[in-house]
Amino acid sequence: MTTFLFGVLSSLAASAIVIVLDLLRGSRPLWWLVTASSWCTGTGLDRVYRHQSSAEQDIARDLSRARWIKVLAGRGNVLTREVFSPLWSGELSPESVQVLLPDPGI
Repeated sequence: MTTFLFGVLSSLAASAIVIVLDLLRGSRPLWWLVTASSWCTGTGLDRVYRHQSSAEQDIARDLSRARWIKVLAGRGNVLTREVFSPLWSGELSPESVQVLLPDPGI
């Protein structure tokens, strides 16, 4: 009887784990997870985007209102996208702009 009960409980536990992992793939649960982690760690993240193109409208709005801008980019080509063009053409005039790129020599 205990072997049967153990088999049923382990099957239920495995099913629950699979369901939770599948739910985390969705955008809303992922947003909840990032928000909770941000709140616990104090990083200040408040938005999550699955694709960079879906974030461009919000980035453009944030850039137009910013007094100082700090960009951490994995690749320099991110900075050449259309959303950053007002910054480089002089249409925007923030107090400070700092860009951090990786060192390819390391």
